Amino acid sequence: MASIPVPPPRPAGVLRQAALFAARVVAIGRWRMALALAQTVLLGVTAGAGLLVLIPLVSLTGVDAEFQDLGLARRVSDAFAWMGAPVTLPLVLAVFLAVTIGQALLARWQAHVSFDLHRAVMATLREELYDAIVSCRWVFFSRLRSTDLSYALTTLAHTAGAGVHQLIALGSGCTVAAAHLAIAVYLSPAATAAALGGGVVLGWLLHRDTRQARALAEVYLADSSALHGASVEHLQSFKTMKSVGAERQSARLFRAANERLAATQRRSIVNDQRQRFTFEVGSALVLVVMVVLALRVAHLSTGALLLLLYTFARLMPRVFGVQQNFVQVVHAVPAFLEVHHLTARLREAREPAAAGRPAATLRLEQALSVRRVSFDYGALPVVRDLSLEIPAGRLTALVGASGSGKTTVLDLLMGLLTPASGEILVDGRPLETHPDWRRHVGYVSQESFLFNDTVRANLLWARPDASDASLRAALERASARDFVDALEHGMDTRLGDRGCRLSGGERQRLALARALLGEPTLIILDEATNALDRRNEDRLLDALEALMPEVTIVMVAHRMSCVSRADLVYVLEEGRIVESGTPDALLAQSRRFRELQAVTAATPAAAG
Repeated sequence: MASIPVPPPRPAGVLRQAALFAARVVAIGRWRMALALAQTVLLGVTAGAGLLVLIPLVSLTGVDAEFQDLGLARRVSDAFAWMGAPVTLPLVLAVFLAVTIGQALLARWQAHVSFDLHRAVMATLREELYDAIVSCRWVFFSRLRSTDLSYALTTLAHTAGAGVHQLIALGSGCTVAAAHLAIAVYLSPAATAAALGGGVVLGWLLHRDTRQARALAEVYLADSSALHGASVEHLQSFKTMKSVGAERQSARLFRAANERLAATQRRSIVNDQRQRFTFEVGSALVLVVMVVLALRVAHLSTGALLLLLYTFARLMPRVFGVQQNFVQVVHAVPAFLEVHHLTARLREAREPAAAGRPAATLRLEQALSVRRVSFDYGALPVVRDLSLEIPAGRLTALVGASGSGKTTVLDLLMGLLTPASGEILVDGRPLETHPDWRRHVGYVSQESFLFNDTVRANLLWARPDASDASLRAALERASARDFVDALEHGMDTRLGDRGCRLSGGERQRLALARALLGEPTLIILDEATNALDRRNEDRLLDALEALMPEVTIVMVAHRMSCVSRADLVYVLEEGRIVESGTPDALLAQSRRFRELQAVTAATPAAAG
């Protein structure tokens, strides 16, 4: 047996993980990401232009001549003169307003591009994960929790996609902050250097909280996944819960999962507030030091100091925004990594791709042969050195006590499981040479699943191009035509969640009709008649017998009324064939077979 696939190791460190996330966004976004980067550069340019326009405004106030003689002020005035426009207060205010409006429109445009990129990343992650799920081997899929998969497809993919907004905002914040910083350096290199030094110290102080945010993000995902799993599983088992009076226990378990998630959220909020407090106090101290240095060391003029203060007043919120955007990216990275590595594991477990549906219908003409097949789930052997022959065009029954390996044998016959040793032959050819084998197998389980949709939509899953006549013929063959016609809207009646508007027998007959619609060469019934009363069971078996010899039927059954219809019966114990023969011969010669029938005869038939 193949071991569980192991994905590539996750990169260590917050920055490396964020870089992996960014690289994946770039790979998915392509031109959208290039456009977002161009918009980011333009936002930085317009932010710098907005500050430069303020220089003539300060000069016009007549604060001091020293500021008016500043090189940067002269260059801005020369730019206005080059455009043939005198530096007047109305003009300066109009230009400042125009630049501000342009920056706002640019930011709005970028928000639209960011949303499109977010949607593209989220959709791509979901589609890649879902494709990997439906393409993986059954044995690997059976080891996973369905609630974990649904959580990854919905919440985790959404969280990872939302991180794209923060990633683009992070880039925009950095460029705008860089534009402000460049002007601050020009105004006072010493004061700006001191501010940068203080920023480095502040970043070091915030580093621990950023790492804590990353750890809390992982805990949050685990707690959120547990709550999601509890919600789905408890709702799916609602009838059982009510029947055993476990309402309070269910509510207690749900409450515990909800409280764990709330506690983690509170820790995250406390950590975020601690970062905010550290940044605000630290930035205030940095500003104080900068002002002192600007006055005592750099001896800035009043105008230059006012512009420097305004620049840093605009810069500090930007820096804090960058820090917060980075924290939000850090929050999104664990969700991205979970989806990324789950997809990688599933892809490693991919089964060979099935060929397209052949033009000619495949028919089993001789026999389906199982030769010395063994299979185990890890250390647990289920089928051991099994050999049996299923003749084409006949009804073969598998009987045995619970846990004897009957369902595993059916999964092997369908090609869902690959033998650890031995081989399965279809008319003398290895089953692996028929990559589309399962397209020709109709399967009806003990608990058949129906979608919360119409009868018609449920049937069309087997054959989307089927006509109404084909649908009605399949319903007739499965003894389901009468009850479907009696429904309020016939085939257009919605069946409710998991087909809850139908009885158990009706659900199974509808599932059989769906299987028959695919025109299978092999029909497998995994205790599919258990929920039928004797009358409907006989109708169903009569319909199945009418399909032979064009169709081969394999059933797992317990009732003698079913088994007696079989041409050949195999008795399984602990994954081995211990007896075989016709029903009459086994009744006459086999004590095991008679004991099995005696046990099942005591079980009343369900209503149909």
